[in-house]
Amino acid sequence: MANIENLRTCSSGKVEVVAGETILISPGHGLDRPNEANPGCVLTISKNGEKIILKEVNIIYDFCRLLYIELDKVGLSYINLKERIAETTMDFTIKKRNEIANQIDKKVDASIQLCVHADANTKGYSGISLFYIAGKDRSKKIAEYFQKKLNSVNLLTRIKPDTEANVGSLGELRNTTAPAILIEIGSMDTEESRKIMYNREKDLSKHLSLFLKSFNKDRPNWI
Repeated sequence: MANIENLRTCSSGKVEVVAGETILISPGHGLDRPNEANPGCVLTISKNGEKIILKEVNIIYDFCRLLYIELDKVGLSYINLKERIAETTMDFTIKKRNEIANQIDKKVDASIQLCVHADANTKGYSGISLFYIAGKDRSKKIAEYFQKKLNSVNLLTRIKPDTEANVGSLGELRNTTAPAILIEIGSMDTEESRKIMYNREKDLSKHLSLFLKSFNKDRPNWI
């Protein structure tokens, strides 16, 4: 397939952007910086007698850095949507995020858009959650594909329709032209659930990169 010119990946040029085989990564919320206006879930926790502000956006950033390394290792082309927004509009609203994502998809025919978040209010669940568009068979089938793969390597994963998200539905999924799923990499709720999330980050990033690559190979058979 033809390479796409003038569209930089965040893999620093290690992997060429390839039409039909490129993963669009959409890290949730705003930039990873102090006083970010869109930090996602924010918790005040106590550690060694000191109060610490824990932001979802920072957890997402740390995980995605690991994921990018693993994607480079398997030679998979990807584009960091948040980076592209930072280079252009600096508008991280869902509407603008989808607009930029769809512009990129038009150029590269992205194989999938992966939206990355960390969960809260999970009522004791400390595994991974994959959200798909309610009522859409293709979206559910994609979620089931990754659920089966992740569970096969003992990374506990459930799937849920986006109508069961805390916000009612997920615009990040519903208004994109590329096939899309949203992954909640773990729970921020408790010290124990956060420990579980942090401890599996490397395994999750490693296996997820492999499964994204296998998805590129498998998807023409069923999408």
